[in-house]
Amino acid sequence: MNTLIQADIFFFITAIAVVLGTGAFLVASWYVIQILRDVREISTKAKNAAGKLEVDFETLRTDLKHKGTKVGSIADMILAFIASWIPHPKKKKAEKTM
Repeated sequence: MNTLIQADIFFFITAIAVVLGTGAFLVASWYVIQILRDVREISTKAKNAAGKLEVDFETLRTDLKHKGTKVGSIADMILAFIASWIPHPKKKKAEKTM
């Protein structure tokens, strides 16, 4: 008779543990689902931004093809202007020895 009471206590404790474990699993699953929804939203926004960026780069590439020589001459002019401000080191004359 004593073992029957021990078995009932064991099954009662096991049933409570299963109910609590299931509740904890459901709560954790709810948070995981929310996180996955946020990740999906972020990845969708990133994909859209990447598409827009691709269009911008294509536009820039087309503009550079059409105006490449103009941009190159302006860049050369700016670099020449900056180079004129940089002092050049003077060469030392070789000393004459007698």
